[in-house]
Amino acid sequence: MEQNWLKGPMPMGLGMALVENPTALEKYAAMTREDKLRVIDNLERHGAFLIKKSGQRICQALSISKFTLYNYLEMIHKDAGGPPAEAEETP
Repeated sequence: MEQNWLKGPMPMGLGMALVENPTALEKYAAMTREDKLRVIDNLERHGAFLIKKSGQRICQALSISKFTLYNYLEMIHKDAGGPPAEAEETP
């Protein structure tokens, strides 16, 4: 089943919803590995990991362990050639 709703940039509202209310987004746990990587990359670029306990909540929402989260972040950083750049603010 292809999930077209994840093809483009993730809306910031989705990222904040993952951080603030992970149980409301249980359908995101069924995503593929690539989709989860895309979500984590977008969350990182938008500063979601600066929020206290966000990693724990994101892991819960995506049904992954902290170890998996850190592995995904490492993969994202390697693909980008280093730590992520600051997210651009939209006007």
